[in-house]
Amino acid sequence: MGPLARYTGTVVGLIAGLSAGAVLADRHCYPAQDAYFAARLDLLANGAVCETQIEAASATLRSALFEAEICGCDALILHFRDLVEVGEDGTRDCNDRASTLLNAEAATKAVVLSCH
Repeated sequence: MGPLARYTGTVVGLIAGLSAGAVLADRHCYPAQDAYFAARLDLLANGAVCETQIEAASATLRSALFEAEICGCDALILHFRDLVEVGEDGTRDCNDRASTLLNAEAATKAVVLSCH
């Protein structure tokens, strides 16, 4: 096999790998959405104090942000950065922060869909 044949095979393999990577990247956005819903469950925990719920949800939202970074979608990364900031904003009332995070469900789904 000559040098050109090896080069052609490498290019074809690279293109095939890149196109498969785009398809695989789409699936990497759903774990971020799943982590958001886990954070919602943290907020809805029965009998927990609001601050404890927010603390647990914020930790889970940091996981969602990590998953968004793996996904590589800038809009999703910014969305979860904003939600993490809401959860960790000690200057706002706890119930207000919880409400904001709970009400981000539709926006989260929309951003995940837009990333695909």
